[in-house]
Amino acid sequence: MPEDIFIETPSGEAISVLVNKPVEATVDGHDKTLILMIHGFPGHKYSHNDFFGGLERELAESGFHIARFDFRGCGASDGRSEDFSLASASQDIKTMHLWAKEQGYERFAYVAEGLGASLALLNMPENLAFMILAWPVLDPRGFEEQKTEYELSDSVMKVSRKLVESLKNTDMVKALNNIDAPVLIMHGAKDEQVPVEQLEFVRKHFQGPRAEITTFEDGGHGLAELPHRKMIFHHTRAFAGRYYAKTASKTAQKA
Repeated sequence: MPEDIFIETPSGEAISVLVNKPVEATVDGHDKTLILMIHGFPGHKYSHNDFFGGLERELAESGFHIARFDFRGCGASDGRSEDFSLASASQDIKTMHLWAKEQGYERFAYVAEGLGASLALLNMPENLAFMILAWPVLDPRGFEEQKTEYELSDSVMKVSRKLVESLKNTDMVKALNNIDAPVLIMHGAKDEQVPVEQLEFVRKHFQGPRAEITTFEDGGHGLAELPHRKMIFHHTRAFAGRYYAKTASKTAQKA
């Protein structure tokens, strides 16, 4: 069963984390690989009708270990939403990396949604097995004109001027050029919050080993319809199983 824990950041604030460790790994090395789930902003680890929760169940059945967490200022973590920034979120990802290594994990994989995709690309660790990005914000400079606050089902999340300015000044070209892992991207063609045109940024600048892009013609933001979710889960499980083995072999050869 998933376990709720809190991890302390260098500032003394706590990050809320849900960790799922299957009793038995069905593939050698799965217990040394952690899939880190990175939510967007505004949002938290249960956003989009528990999108991460559905993926977690699928991946845990394959023996993967998973951790999904709330950035500071989001969900059950400490902090205020108006203090959320790319810098603070990047520090939270680094905190998760350090915790994972202390737990004995040697490799990572990322599943990220929305702005979490930009944060994932800006904080890629060594020995990254694969990345799965859903409705990704890949060129955040197009999102600098943000609203001042967002009303979620359970809270109001305020947006800081610091975040708006950092979005305006963040160029993801270098990050896309530096990807050294296969990437699966899934996006709805009718997404009005994160336009599907964001994918042109990938087609233009991606230089990694492989990018697979699935576009849902009738899909909106969050791809919440049951047929969409079923296809996402199918693609994710197949992609993770296929490329985990390949990157694990490559890592072993380097060692």
